[in-house]
Amino acid sequence: DLGVHQIFFGRSDDLGATLAETAVVGGGAMGYPGAYIGDDALWLDAAGVPVIVTACSAPIREIGGALLVQNYGGYAWNTANPDAPRSRISLFASSDAGATWAELPIAEGQAEDTWLQEPALLALGPDRWIVQLRTAEGSSPGYAGDLWQTTTEDGGATWSEYEDLGFVGHAPYLARLSNGVLVSAFRWLNASFTSTNVDFIYSMDEGATWSD
Repeated sequence: DLGVHQIFFGRSDDLGATLAETAVVGGGAMGYPGAYIGDDALWLDAAGVPVIVTACSAPIREIGGALLVQNYGGYAWNTANPDAPRSRISLFASSDAGATWAELPIAEGQAEDTWLQEPALLALGPDRWIVQLRTAEGSSPGYAGDLWQTTTEDGGATWSEYEDLGFVGHAPYLARLSNGVLVSAFRWLNASFTSTNVDFIYSMDEGATWSD
């Protein structure tokens, strides 16, 4: 069955008591009547256009006057296709308070055989940002994969090679403490997926190295 999920954005002017009408950030839809699986094993809408899905697991960021939504997704997954295109991560950026959005890829062209999911972004400076993300290896995005990290020094124009942090971590959240220390909190799992905890690591050198 076709599974569809999208990111919605809305604004409130009264601290959340009411919310203005929401809109899909990536321009997709929540329903695709007439969708089918094409010859290339991808889900297509009734007009033959690939169905694209989006998701986020980290809060919106505001950097330099722009809103940044941390996205993961891509082609809707055909579970019967072991060679399905792997999910990607990107940023949806808006400079007009969410009226329009432009998608900015993260580390485009890297790790094309790995499922990239649940990115978390933290600005370390105006143009130096750090992203950590969940990964998965194999034919399913639900399989085990280590927590990875990448950084940009030019506001997202280019990104470093992915760094494997050496353990399974899902849905990371990055924060800077008042003393300058960086903290990454996440759902930790063992490699066999039989044990899970909420854990954190910290960095005292701007994310270059992390604690155990």
